[in-house]
Amino acid sequence: MIIPRHIIGWTAMLLPLSAVALLNEPFRAAWLCALSTLLVIALLDAVRLRQRAGMVSLQTPEHLVLYLLQPGEIELTLSQPATQSTVIEQLRLQLPDDISYTLPPRQISLPATIKIACLPHCRGTYRVEYALFELKSPWGGWSMRIRQPLQLELKVYPDLQRERRHLAALFLNHDLTGLHRNRLLGQGHEFEKLREYMPGDSYNIISWKATAKLGRPISKLFQIEDTQDIYVIFDCSRFSRIRRNATTNLDHYLAASFTLSQIAERQKDLFGLIAFDAQVRRFIRAGSGQAHHSACREAIFSLQPQDNYPDFNALFTFIRTKLRRRAMLIFLTDLSDPGLAEEFCRGINLIASRHLSVINMLNNREIVPLFSESVSNEDDIYRHLAGHLKWAELQQTALALSRHGVKLALSDRDGLSLKIVGEYLEAKRRQMI
Repeated sequence: MIIPRHIIGWTAMLLPLSAVALLNEPFRAAWLCALSTLLVIALLDAVRLRQRAGMVSLQTPEHLVLYLLQPGEIELTLSQPATQSTVIEQLRLQLPDDISYTLPPRQISLPATIKIACLPHCRGTYRVEYALFELKSPWGGWSMRIRQPLQLELKVYPDLQRERRHLAALFLNHDLTGLHRNRLLGQGHEFEKLREYMPGDSYNIISWKATAKLGRPISKLFQIEDTQDIYVIFDCSRFSRIRRNATTNLDHYLAASFTLSQIAERQKDLFGLIAFDAQVRRFIRAGSGQAHHSACREAIFSLQPQDNYPDFNALFTFIRTKLRRRAMLIFLTDLSDPGLAEEFCRGINLIASRHLSVINMLNNREIVPLFSESVSNEDDIYRHLAGHLKWAELQQTALALSRHGVKLALSDRDGLSLKIVGEYLEAKRRQMI
């Protein structure tokens, strides 16, 4: 769209002259000649502006990766033919409200490469379809507002830097327990080979069939399993929408899941994911390798919390049907609602005997035992009493789950990754999987 520049100034100048020309017969012919010349110049200026607008090119990368609540940059390359000298004004990008950005300079001389600082506030995939800018005509009489199509895709991933700082010892050490080398408890369950009986061998490891065949005692030798299945099962229902410090519970679930996947890769285990709410949203069977972890990331990083309640019965039925091999299941959900906690305790029977299950729940600051914090007014007394009652309910839920061999753990948001990684490594050390 082409619009005149300084329209108020031109109007203020032309209207009095036109009025004078109408009243003054000798001045009228000169004024009409000057006005015609001015119109021709304006038309030529507009034609040159349209030609120049077709030569301006704006390019961006096709894909750009950003991290949640971490500063990033969007690079724009503006170019034109070398013979031209063009200045564009008021460059703006069509960015969603979830991504804030700093405005570029008001005037940009072409060619130029502009880096726009931005800050994403929500995970997901965003498409930038166009950019807006204003182009001034060569003689300054017109401005043209141009909508330049773009093909830019922004992917905002969870930020793993904070979790990596908490787990620096585990990332820098290939040992099972980070800084200290601990002995594995018990023996392996995977048969490796037969060997001659040695004094002190338990009768449980003697191969009676090989002993009868060879006529001398033969013992079985087992090895510790190197490849085991680890699944993180996280809740995408309304409880995962709880937001604190600009991040939701689901953001913490995803960051902890990706962190555990890297630890499991170091331990040569297979890692898988299940996302659910009223139904199972995503299922990625346990695997390993860079391609598998990239597939996990692409499949779930854009998940958003849903406004519904979780269906644990459907989840346990799905797990019972799909997961035939024994695995460690790490549930990231919220059991603060008594009805949902009771449903979970009833349904866990389907998988408790087959899999090792651990539940991790993000603890609310107000759900604490009574007298654990000081009070300053009467409202604090009632608030702490309500938190204590909720804490007592969770203790009863943990006791009911322990009867099925399932552990319920509470952790804060910053310590969630450390908590689930510690539980995983402890299960590996004790050969519980």
